[in-house]
Amino acid sequence: MTNSTKFPPVHPGKTLERQFFQPLQLTRKELAQALHLPLYQLEDLITGKSSINTEIAWRLSNYFKIEPEVFLSLQQHYDLEVWKDRQEFQIKQKLMEKKHSPNLSKDQKKLINDLLTQASKTENVNWESFYSHWENWGWNKDYINTIRRADSKK
Repeated sequence: MTNSTKFPPVHPGKTLERQFFQPLQLTRKELAQALHLPLYQLEDLITGKSSINTEIAWRLSNYFKIEPEVFLSLQQHYDLEVWKDRQEFQIKQKLMEKKHSPNLSKDQKKLINDLLTQASKTENVNWESFYSHWENWGWNKDYINTIRRADSKK
């Protein structure tokens, strides 16, 4: 059984605190002093208000004797996961549009275009009603407008 609950990505600052600072019983103040950073800068990193940049990665690597790429990789992985979460909805929506876009013949496209042209010449067209009628047939508004634009260029 798989769990479909998706948890948000963990900010690298939280990872640093849990995996490095707490096991060594380092306080934020002690570590900020050791890294020669203002306390607020370290706290911003831990609370997710700032990112691990190359300078911070270098300072952490010198203190913990670990390659700076480890810390940069934490940030890069987090950034990628955040980006994927933000883009996932838009990408899925575009894929669904493609999936539900019918394969119409030239005659069917012409019929839709003629109906759209006729409707646009009519005053007081209720476009939402017009589109909802076609959406009941599985044709979304964007797809119909794409057909209309393509046929008007011919």
